[in-house]
Formats: sequence, structure tokens, C-alpha cells
Amino acid sequence: KQRGVLNYEVLLTRSKGGEAPLSAVMQFVVTGLAGGTERHITLDPIKVSVAAAQSLRGTLPLPEAFSPKRTTIQVLDRVGGKLLGMRVMYVS
Repeated sequence: KQRGVLNYEVLLTRSKGGEAPLSAVMQFVVTGLAGGTERHITLDPIKVSVAAAQSLRGTLPLPEAFSPKRTTIQVLDRVGGKLLGMRVMYVS
């Protein structure tokens, strides 16, 4: 576990994968502690294009004094748009 960074590896799938690829954004909302106070941080969205499946991995910066506890992964049709899917992952 590296402080100040969120490492992610996500597999997005679609039940109707034979259709044209779906353009969307993936966004992480990270809940954790900063200075003893619970905070929710929305990280920059990542553009995705999903046919049947799309594997994504990478890193996103977190504030240095932030200790993440839970991450909500949201897939939206566009930034600030309709929610297409969501999962909550606990950080250990």
C-alpha cells in the first residue's frame, strides 16, 4: 500500500457486448480520514470504451495526509451524467 496513491485494477463487462462499444467515464469516490475527519474525495474521471469487456489499471493521486478506507467505483454515461454501474470496495 503506497501513501498518496490509489492503485486500481478494474474489469468492466457488458451483457450486450456484441453491440457498438459504450463510451462512458469511470470515476472513483474515495472515503477516508484526513486529520481525524472523514472525507469523501471524487477523483478525476477516466474515459472508457467498453465492448464486451475492458480491463483497466493505473494509479490516481490522493492527498498525502489522506488515509483511504472505502472506494466507490462509478461508471457514468458522461461526467455528472446517468449512473450505469457501481461497486463499493473496501481498502485494507
